[in-house]
Amino acid sequence: MAGIEYLHKKWFYLSSEVGYVALGERHTLLVGRPGGNMSWYNFAQVNTTFRARHLSPSAHTEFFAGAGPYLNILLNNNKKDHPLFEAYDTKTCNTGIKTEAGIVRNINRFRVGLTGNYLLRLSPVATSPHTKINYNVWGITLGLGYKLH
Repeated sequence: MAGIEYLHKKWFYLSSEVGYVALGERHTLLVGRPGGNMSWYNFAQVNTTFRARHLSPSAHTEFFAGAGPYLNILLNNNKKDHPLFEAYDTKTCNTGIKTEAGIVRNINRFRVGLTGNYLLRLSPVATSPHTKINYNVWGITLGLGYKLH
């Protein structure tokens, strides 16, 4: 992911990112395939989060928590690669809420951070007449940034 932080105020700021997200799973339902099959959905993701922040007394360390919308745009359609997906209508886009919490350390003009996030979906990845494919995803991100001013 590549991003930018802007509208910095004392207690909050906005963070926007664009990048690549892969969501997948292992299927063990098919007979004759040891270990199961992996299937993946590859997305371009755009998100913006409102981050509430708390600066340490030295102002070198920042703790934050945030939430905001995300949009995933499908880059591949693997339903033809796996017989389980033949009956599904894979959606071109899906949306949700990104929640996150983390810590950032300022070292001169560099920012090094560790963030935990959870993507709560609002729309399904794929649907069939009988069910939906949904992914609620969590992740951990190590970030490196540079302060322009």
